[in-house]
Amino acid sequence: MQELLMAPVKRQRLHEIIADRLQEMIVRGEYRAGEALPTENEMAEQFQVSRTVVRDAIRVLATKGLVEIRHGIGTFVTQSGRDRLAEAIALSVRRGDYTPWELYLVRRALELVVIEEAIHNATSEHIAAMRQAMDDYEQNAFDAQKAVEAHIRFHRIMLESTGKRILMDLLEPITVFRIPYEWGTEKGEVPDPQRYAAGHRRIVDAIEARDLERARQAMLDHLADLERRARRAMEARQPAE
Repeated sequence: MQELLMAPVKRQRLHEIIADRLQEMIVRGEYRAGEALPTENEMAEQFQVSRTVVRDAIRVLATKGLVEIRHGIGTFVTQSGRDRLAEAIALSVRRGDYTPWELYLVRRALELVVIEEAIHNATSEHIAAMRQAMDDYEQNAFDAQKAVEAHIRFHRIMLESTGKRILMDLLEPITVFRIPYEWGTEKGEVPDPQRYAAGHRRIVDAIEARDLERARQAMLDHLADLERRARRAMEARQPAE
């Protein structure tokens, strides 16, 4: 407790303090999505600060995605921060902020949750759409772009079938990221599209049968290829001895 009391106090500039107060008011629902904030003059009077301070505070909130500035109209609370979350994760993944092994571990954990939720919530329409995605994958297996699009569509539909928005926001940016296939294969090895599609169809079959254990195992079998590529990617990062 003594160490906590003696910890350095973070210095905040005045506009950051005002931004924090406004942020808390938005989070608590005092200003609702779509609602306009008071004018600069009104907030300057309310907080007893200058309009410049208010303006800088609003910019901080806009950077966080909490408000939208409509020039000549006003400042409005945004509808949702979900897009910003998914975008931030996607950018971090693409920048290489996480290792391939970290991405594999997170994806494995979340995919197993997705399987459990899909077992309970996937409709016949979801199942048919997943099967169609794999048909499209197999038909376009040697057209890299179309094959990747079909594969991503398969996992996106499975995500949507869960009905859990947070799973979609957390997992989709990771699913879209691809660890290069060649990092997990022997030299000259070519992926077998029929085997790959069959693995996905086993997942769908188990979901349709509402067989959780079979679905979990099918997903783990599918992710074994990703695990191999992640391990190979980590080995490639090791400095040569």
